[in-house]
Amino acid sequence: LLMTRIALNEALYLRRETPPRKPPETRRILVDVGIRTWGVPRLFGTAVAMAIASTADSGGVQVYRPQGNALVASDLATRAGLIEHLQALEASVHPGRVLKRFFDESGGTSEPVLITVPETLADGEFRRALADCAAPAFCAACVEREGTFQLISRSARGQKLLQEAHLDIAKLLEP
Repeated sequence: LLMTRIALNEALYLRRETPPRKPPETRRILVDVGIRTWGVPRLFGTAVAMAIASTADSGGVQVYRPQGNALVASDLATRAGLIEHLQALEASVHPGRVLKRFFDESGGTSEPVLITVPETLADGEFRRALADCAAPAFCAACVEREGTFQLISRSARGQKLLQEAHLDIAKLLEP
């Protein structure tokens, strides 16, 4: 391989190539159901969770919501599970109390995804909870009441906006 690259004038560095990254086997989604997400953001967040779950590979998807200090599994694939998820109310401001458990159970074979609102990601107490649990790299999907969606990649080095979309609610509700 090195000789071929030298012959084609592609050998710029003499170092090993990084091995291909093994894709995660499962996707674990934590949907924030705290007080900041009540109402329209809850609907958008649930829709995003269903969309992310539908694009997962055959390895599977696990969807959770915080309830106090516990993680409760949500079944968004059935009507009854969807209704139960939308009815769940959590009075906490952010899901910081369950982050350590969520990331610990994700391990290295799962891709963690957090669905919340931008105010939660900017909250100082929530950021401290992320730092305390030594959160690995994960994706955060932020939804807003006005219909804005952002997919953000977060790691110890910072965050990067991956995608952004806006849903025009007025057009959605037109007859």
